[in-house]
Amino acid sequence: MNTEQIHSAMRASGFEPAKQQFLMMILQQMNGKSSAEMLPAMLAAVNLARQKNISFNEQEIDRFTNIMKQIMSPEELERWTMIQNMMRGMRR
Repeated sequence: MNTEQIHSAMRASGFEPAKQQFLMMILQQMNGKSSAEMLPAMLAAVNLARQKNISFNEQEIDRFTNIMKQIMSPEELERWTMIQNMMRGMRR
């Protein structure tokens, strides 16, 4: 995963700098984790976002997902989809 590509795409998509920074931190923490390690890491990220008063609406999540789809390998995309589905399930 090329972090400069992600940064550039997020800037072009109009993400606020604080949200860009938060997403990049999460991506770095997720890099190399197994599927089993991702759920606890995502839960920690959700808690951290709440503490920092950072939230993402559906449009922002979709924009970020579209950015990630352009640069992820099929395996990374599969894991991302799994995480995204878990997170959507938690919000219901």
